[in-house]
Amino acid sequence: MEEENFEKKSSKKTLKIVLLVLLILAIAGAVTFFAFNKVNSKPEKIFDKAVNQMFKESDKIKEYKTASVELDISAEVKTIGNNLNPETATQIKMISAILKDANLHTEIQVDLEKKLFDWVIAAQYENKDVINLEAIIQDEKVYFYLKDLYEKYIEVPTEYLEDIDLGSIFQTSKVDEKLAKDVEEILKSKIENSELETEEVEIEVLGKDKKVNKSSMKLSVKELEDVCYDILDKVNEYQEDIEIKEAIADMQEVLKDSEETENYMNIDIYSEKTGNNIVRVDIALVNKEDDEVILIRAVKTDDKTWEIVFSINEDSIDVKDATDMIKIVLTEENENEGKISFTFMSEEEGMEATLNVKYKVEYNKDIEKKNIKDSISAEDMTEADLMEIYENAQKNEILKSIIDMGVSTYNSVNSNKPTYNNVY
Repeated sequence: MEEENFEKKSSKKTLKIVLLVLLILAIAGAVTFFAFNKVNSKPEKIFDKAVNQMFKESDKIKEYKTASVELDISAEVKTIGNNLNPETATQIKMISAILKDANLHTEIQVDLEKKLFDWVIAAQYENKDVINLEAIIQDEKVYFYLKDLYEKYIEVPTEYLEDIDLGSIFQTSKVDEKLAKDVEEILKSKIENSELETEEVEIEVLGKDKKVNKSSMKLSVKELEDVCYDILDKVNEYQEDIEIKEAIADMQEVLKDSEETENYMNIDIYSEKTGNNIVRVDIALVNKEDDEVILIRAVKTDDKTWEIVFSINEDSIDVKDATDMIKIVLTEENENEGKISFTFMSEEEGMEATLNVKYKVEYNKDIEKKNIKDSISAEDMTEADLMEIYENAQKNEILKSIIDMGVSTYNSVNSNKPTYNNVY
């Protein structure tokens, strides 16, 4: 019994530590956002104005009553290095060939005043529809629609929604606005009370060597923990859920009991001498005890594009020898459109996988209510209804092959399971 209690306490403590690490990384990520602003040349002004802009961007979203987001998603994989065995290399090439012709389109629309929500997911292969699903919330009811598979809207029974407050999806919280303002003030206060340094350095800017201003801020783990503690204090202030309040108190206890360490986070912001545009941001999470470092580097590659690379050096705290692990490329075509790519690199596995996302955002666009005349409750669906879906799926060549493959795999797995007859 004591051993069980010890294991439970250990797992709880581990969870708290993980949550704290995520919170610290979130703060580091917020600093990365600083790179998208024009600032004054003094280091404290650079950090202070960056915080202002970060929260200003979030304020813009609150002004809109309707929003529409379209995403076109594709993926690709390729081999890297020379350590890959021929069999694995062939498999990667086959996967690459399949992904080349596949894409996913999704569109989400929401109207906060009319309380309408519409989410469409459409998968295509070789420019042919594989499946098209739609989820709808209107008149405080939830529906699903399976295009080309079933002619009726399928209504989710209300008893399945008893624990879900659908109205909360369309509510904007004043508490969230107050909390955001409090976090902004906490970050500004930390900047005001930190020692900031500036120097002139030469780095590559848009393919050319250029002299720029480098503004730096170093935060010890204790300082980061203090910021986390203060933010948790504010979260707790607006929180009503007892369990969440207890979890916050537990996390703050872990922060108070943490041991002194030489580990730290270093933030370097590089800005042009003329115009003061930020061209690069480096965030180094230095672990002196284990002699390793994680580097987050955001670099402006052209007028519309930023490249953010996450690297790690597990052998020393020298960032120059860090190995790239993740790369994010952000391109803003205009105020409402752009594209993002996420690349995951593994030299050990000998492969690189990339997720490409094109996005389009529209605000205050008219969102029409669906004309749902013919619907059926999911509970009232008969075998004939399910057979209609199955038969229509069989008419789709790609969907049929996926279903057949699934059935074949299921039968293969179950045929190997021992039965009463072959055991005895």
